[in-house]
Amino acid sequence: MKLIFKADRYRIEYWSDDMHLKDRDTVSVPPMLAQKLLKSFPRNFEAIAEAKNLPLIYQKYLKEPKPDHKSIPKVDIIIPTYNRPQLLQKAVDSVLYQSCPDWQLWIYDDGSDYDATSILIKHNDRRIYLRQGRKLTEQERSAKFTSCIARNILLDESSNPIIMYLDDDNYLWLEAVEKVIEYFKKNPEKDVVFGKLTYSDDDSEELPREERKINFPDRIVEDPFCKLDTSQLAHRRKCLKDCRWPANIKIHADGYFFSKLAEKYTFYPADIWLANYYEHPFSIGFLYHQGKEKERRRE
Repeated sequence: MKLIFKADRYRIEYWSDDMHLKDRDTVSVPPMLAQKLLKSFPRNFEAIAEAKNLPLIYQKYLKEPKPDHKSIPKVDIIIPTYNRPQLLQKAVDSVLYQSCPDWQLWIYDDGSDYDATSILIKHNDRRIYLRQGRKLTEQERSAKFTSCIARNILLDESSNPIIMYLDDDNYLWLEAVEKVIEYFKKNPEKDVVFGKLTYSDDDSEELPREERKINFPDRIVEDPFCKLDTSQLAHRRKCLKDCRWPANIKIHADGYFFSKLAEKYTFYPADIWLANYYEHPFSIGFLYHQGKEKERRRE
């Protein structure tokens, strides 16, 4: 039986041409995949497909992203990770589905209990680089902020002119890389930019990004400490001549790095949907808000 299917912002609806509209069926689509479909098809696009082919259409985008090895890398995306295989997979997928292929992804696995190559090997994408650290004892791990050390290692090995950061429990919006490249091309005098960061949890993950909590100070930020998140920032590589990620600070290390950058560079806002911060029981944001709530109750 032939079906008509539509792609809209967050779902695929399909129904047979002899069914009444109320009898149509719906397939849930992750936000990033929905945006990929919208990028490929006009909003009101309708197509006829055999029922048996519908899952293949879905799988084509979800499981088989085709890397463009002829692209010219312009952006390095830096991800430190530790013991978060499912979340890391989502972060990597968000890079693979970027509307612009001009990126290289650098991942540092900080001695996880699983083999991180199991996540990456199936993609066989030459733009992805994995570095693996040795397993640390709990005493060694608690003595230093290893995410900062991992970022510095990856920054030393990479070489593209633009740098973006992504934590392993966050993900990029579809057009993030494309818009960042466009921004720096149009603004050669600017070296640091931040975009919109959305927030989600298990209850809000299916919401359109416009309906999520958003962090975006729509102005120049003079003191970025604790005002911006790692994943909503992009800067030119030349900025690294003046500062490094602080390996001896465990709390708000990104804030100290941003503050050091701000001593010489202006933090400009850009109307770019950059990344999503996923709040889960082990995320820094979740634990921070949980602690604030306990303080409020004590008061």
